[in-house]
Amino acid sequence: MPYFGTLVALQNRGMETKLLVTLLLLSGELLHANVQKNIEHFSKTFTSQNVEISQKPGTSHFEASAKLSSSGKKQIILEGNFEKIEPDVLDLVMCHELGHAEGEFPRKPPRFDDTEIIGDDGFGLYSSEGAADYYATYRCLKYLWKDQENKVVNANNLVQEKCENKFKDIKAAQLCIRSAQAAFNYLDVKPWPEVSFKTPDKSIVQESIIDSYPSRQCRLDTFIAGALNEKRPACWYKEKTPPLETICYSYGYQIDPPPEPSGVPKCRVVGETMYIDGLIDSNILSELTYYHPHVKKLELNSFGGEVQTYQDSVADLYKMADLIRSKGITTNVRKGARCASACTILYMAGAKRTAHPDAIFLFHGLNGGRNDFDTNFWEVCKETGTKDCNKELEEIEKIFISGTEELFKKYVELGASSLIWQEYQTHKVDPNWLKRGNFFKKFDWVMTALEAQQLNVVQSFSFY
Repeated sequence: MPYFGTLVALQNRGMETKLLVTLLLLSGELLHANVQKNIEHFSKTFTSQNVEISQKPGTSHFEASAKLSSSGKKQIILEGNFEKIEPDVLDLVMCHELGHAEGEFPRKPPRFDDTEIIGDDGFGLYSSEGAADYYATYRCLKYLWKDQENKVVNANNLVQEKCENKFKDIKAAQLCIRSAQAAFNYLDVKPWPEVSFKTPDKSIVQESIIDSYPSRQCRLDTFIAGALNEKRPACWYKEKTPPLETICYSYGYQIDPPPEPSGVPKCRVVGETMYIDGLIDSNILSELTYYHPHVKKLELNSFGGEVQTYQDSVADLYKMADLIRSKGITTNVRKGARCASACTILYMAGAKRTAHPDAIFLFHGLNGGRNDFDTNFWEVCKETGTKDCNKELEEIEKIFISGTEELFKKYVELGASSLIWQEYQTHKVDPNWLKRGNFFKKFDWVMTALEAQQLNVVQSFSFY
């Protein structure tokens, strides 16, 4: 995973790197006096992504740049007279700069100076211009504007037709139109070379453009492709074989975002395979639905996920399982990997389920946490002024016992032998069940891939 490797390299060297990619916008009429609201909204929206907006007002032309610190903070620097920028264009520009800091592929080549941070793959830390343009409309604006009124007055007819044909949902179509129109307005500030929705750049590059801007028309085509969820255009991007690796995002790019995720799964996609190494959270649902719908195989290596709110987390987990099954995705646990807790539901959802004979699985009932549940419960119960904490505990116990029964029914529904539920009920009682919030009171069930095959959890073996 080059992106994660790059962050490690950056942290190990303890340095700060700065990219100054100047976006020059000529001065125009004062369109909105309250663009500050846009900046505040952007900053608030991406707080969990460790984004910070730095403003340096002035009378000169507007410039924007991206900067990534050794702590991982992503800083977007706005300099000059940004009060004269149309608000939607400002959002697009900030999304473009955030795209640089995200390090999506293809990335810029290294400058080989004393301040340059070079990733494990030999490239610089920041996304190329084309990649940043694509990120702006493919990911960033979709999340930034998802709760806004996105209807555009006097929208270009061609763009409107394309977006409405692509997205049957009217809100998604309007967001697409707004994104494309913002891109046109941004590029149309400079009158030459002219850009148009009607005349796409039909050139085909032999190698991806990573050290300079694509043509202005190609940039418009890239923004539109992102808005339409289409591939990066060939006027700047050359697809590699095998396809380049991309990183999954877990910090907020959902169509319907769940509560703040409990962690960041190390998720990446190579070709038609998604690798999930780490925490399971609800964001994987939107990755499979929206950003990587082409995935046909899941490689799992996870100890599960944190239950923050019982109803939300379990409901999302079952939604993920149903989606995986409906798409006919194959699931695999490779040699030396583990699939525990919430991971087992994703694994069982596979239309075809394989595992290396050395793989390990762990099943258990739904629980309320692993660390000092009992202590935390009594403290919270007392603080809330509940009169009968014992009765409250009994109600919680009923919910988790019922949820455990539903969980194992789901395993059977997805193809496991009914013996899995029968055998789990015979396990020894966990004497520390309350401390762990383990209301079904049974020890965790660890099984090898060979044992899992006997219960039809594993259907066949893989040897890698």
